[in-house]
Amino acid sequence: MIKVEGLVKSVQDRVILKDLNFTLKQGEIAVILGRSGIGKTVFIKTVAGLLPYEKGIVEVDGMRVNPYNYTDMKIIWSKIGFVFQYGALLDSLSTIENIGFGLKENGFKEKEWKRIAFEKLEAVGLDKSVAGLMPAQLSGGMKKMVSLARALALSPNYLFYDEPTAGLDYSMVVRITSLIGNINKILGIASLIITHDLYLAKKFRENIYFLKDGRLVKPPKKVTLEDFYDE
Repeated sequence: MIKVEGLVKSVQDRVILKDLNFTLKQGEIAVILGRSGIGKTVFIKTVAGLLPYEKGIVEVDGMRVNPYNYTDMKIIWSKIGFVFQYGALLDSLSTIENIGFGLKENGFKEKEWKRIAFEKLEAVGLDKSVAGLMPAQLSGGMKKMVSLARALALSPNYLFYDEPTAGLDYSMVVRITSLIGNINKILGIASLIITHDLYLAKKFRENIYFLKDGRLVKPPKKVTLEDFYDE
């Protein structure tokens, strides 16, 4: 379980997260909805231990998240797969090398990391023919799917998605939204999604929060997401 209690986080003397509380249990998909610039990325990066925080408790499977404790963070990071907003693929590596990068860094031999990388490539619905392509040859949607395949390669307990459908056309939004749900169901992992996409949010409404005034707020059941979003 991921547990956040009383989290306070500031950026350049501006308080972004104020006494924020949140939990994410195994098998759940949680969606954090809100406009761009409101602090969603700050929240997810803080929970992942990529940013320090001033006050509160952030724990992953009972371990305290502390970016300054590298020994513990290596264990925590091994539990989290991170799908970045723009893919964050390495331009000098092919698709299959990007997917297998973390495996290589963890000492997997070439035959084994390639086997796993091709397995994850197939898991996200991409054909083997794209394995040798460079990031510059991939569409925006394909880059995000490759990023997801890379996140899955090390068999994480949690998947963190930073705006997974941003900048994509409708058909790719539908495809990636479906993929997120299927992966969560099949693998039984927990997923944390930050987005401003109402289509994506509605698909996982059972565990949705709005980030407002530095806190996470559950929308009332009788209020549409559009109306609550516009308040």
